Amino acid sequence: GENFYLRPDSLNPVKLWIHDYDQNGSIEKIMTYTVEGRDMPVFLKRDMEDQLPSIKKSNLKNEEYAKRSIQELFPPEVLDKAKVKQFNYPVSCAAINKGNGQFEIRPLPPMMQLSCINVFRVLDIEGDGDMDLLAGGNQFGFLPQFERLDASLGDVLINDGKGNFSWQESAKTGLTLRGEMRDIQAIKGRSGTYYLFLQNDQYPILYERKKKGAFIQP
Repeated sequence: GENFYLRPDSLNPVKLWIHDYDQNGSIEKIMTYTVEGRDMPVFLKRDMEDQLPSIKKSNLKNEEYAKRSIQELFPPEVLDKAKVKQFNYPVSCAAINKGNGQFEIRPLPPMMQLSCINVFRVLDIEGDGDMDLLAGGNQFGFLPQFERLDASLGDVLINDGKGNFSWQESAKTGLTLRGEMRDIQAIKGRSGTYYLFLQNDQYPILYERKKKGAFIQP
């Protein structure tokens, strides 16, 4: 989603630099984001020192560290050996299959950008033959400076038949999930279909699906 500290785009990507920087047999990962064309470390000096003692040995003050790009923290012969992964599109989206190996990327509604999305279930919620989306999100394990992503209560997206998805309010869907969703499993019962929402470090929550996209706890 777009509601996060890192908001990269094609001109200002986030990069993950993967290498054994200390030559101790352990692979480290350094994340940077683009500031005025420079690759600046995402993590604070003390967090980098915990992972890479060599940063601490350089005796940089916090003010000095904050002004240095990764190219100024490590020599070229080290960075040249690093594997670099780029991330430049943070928008939660749907890829619509147009056939012949062609897909159209469509951003999901703004309310779906407020938190991360961890799991999708594709199903026909309204019984009209169009495939809708049931989603769960949230992530609490970030460092304090990044805060938590906790704005998702569980989401229902209704397909208009043309691949356009409309977000439904929780008052309508009945979903009030506060935890970190990790999976959604469908369970067939005698009276209908149930959905088990699996949460990180919490008990699963069971909902029964009713007509018109509404869910209730049995």
